[in-house]
Amino acid sequence: MHGPITQAAGFVAVSSIRDDGDHVVIARGSIEGLALAEFGTALDLAAAAHTPCVYVDLAGVTHWSLLAQAMVLTTSRELARHGRQLVLVAPSATLRDEGAPLNVFGRVSTEPNGYP
Repeated sequence: MHGPITQAAGFVAVSSIRDDGDHVVIARGSIEGLALAEFGTALDLAAAAHTPCVYVDLAGVTHWSLLAQAMVLTTSRELARHGRQLVLVAPSATLRDEGAPLNVFGRVSTEPNGYP
């Protein structure tokens, strides 16, 4: 089941529920500027779905700002408080480098090669 598609210049996010009941946010493009609101909406929709796990597919993301990373960390913490989990999927080497200052990949579960 596919949910809303959100768009901003250079960014697209699709939110859907997998057959196993987990929520997926598929992001494409650069997550900065105007795209932050769209990314935040996609994360909020996923968190509101009350599924056990929220996957954020980063395979098509070319850049993410520190604010986007902070949004991921905040959502991950909020989900963990309710016994749920956020998992980052297929981040590029560039995103890993950009995530180093906030230690995003040391603080949030990651599936580097795709969905389990």
